Amino acid sequence: MNADYLSHVFSTSENMTITEYIRQEKIRRGENLLKYSDYAIRDIAFYLGFCSQSHFTKVFRQIAGISPNAYRKKFGCRKGWNIKDKV
Repeated sequence: MNADYLSHVFSTSENMTITEYIRQEKIRRGENLLKYSDYAIRDIAFYLGFCSQSHFTKVFRQIAGISPNAYRKKFGCRKGWNIKDKV
């Protein structure tokens, strides 16, 4: 299948580009990692394929409406984690 045709069919049926969909899925997975893991935000960013933590934070904020750090503080399940909060 031609890449341009696939892109056109996808965007017509899903009302978003393939790139937007991939970013949305990466952020959804990032939300899950922020909720249920103790990985550093930097590590999550690189795991999801972002070039830097700042780029991940920018895209995360655009899609989720909140920073990754604030998201973790609000929704994270921290029971049993061995992380000490930095003051």
